[in-house]
Amino acid sequence: ADITRYHPFDATIRLDALLAGNLDSLQATELAKVVADKTTTKSEYAGEAPHPRLRLCPTCGTAEKLIPLIVASTSSGQEETNVASVVHFQTGGGRRARILSSIVGTLVEPRFYESLRTKQQLGYLVQASARNKEGLAGLVFLVQSGTKSLSPRTLTEKIENFVSEELPTILDKLTSKEFVELKRGLSNNLLAKSPSLGSLTSTFWDEIVAETQDWSRRKRDAAVLSTITVDDLKV
Repeated sequence: ADITRYHPFDATIRLDALLAGNLDSLQATELAKVVADKTTTKSEYAGEAPHPRLRLCPTCGTAEKLIPLIVASTSSGQEETNVASVVHFQTGGGRRARILSSIVGTLVEPRFYESLRTKQQLGYLVQASARNKEGLAGLVFLVQSGTKSLSPRTLTEKIENFVSEELPTILDKLTSKEFVELKRGLSNNLLAKSPSLGSLTSTFWDEIVAETQDWSRRKRDAAVLSTITVDDLKV
């Protein structure tokens, strides 16, 4: 197919290419040149497009107070009504903040589910996880319910109650032995060899999309992970 048919769209987008597999650097460079020669256009829009970045909210990620970013809504249909709340707590920027969020997210995920899904029966979809978005780390809590008596505000309050009341207790009760086991599991995942070329390519492509080009991210993350202590989670 002739990619130039898509003009003028090609004047305003940047094309990234990733080559992986059984080829050397010279072959990769030659193939990249072929792609560049076929897609290069002269345009007033030529140049580097700015990459989006998120801004850390004031006091977000501090020990004194966490300010959540909240999305809550109600979806009404003819047969059923669903309510949902997503609460995102920013925890800061940088590798260490991302690793700390990953630890807390892994620790909290099953406990959040047990509290809001199993015990409180609040929703059919209950999730908690760490998230890294545009360079900022955070923790995301989601509850979605089909219970008519519940409102998005109620779900949001339940999530915030878990974070303010249950989460500190979970962290305080975490023993050194449990923490070591948690770190070992995360480290093994980071240092595990990619099971396929597709998996390896996906890892590299994530770096290209994020414009970080941290090709040794997993190894560097594991190194930072090894320096974190259980007390770091209780600050």
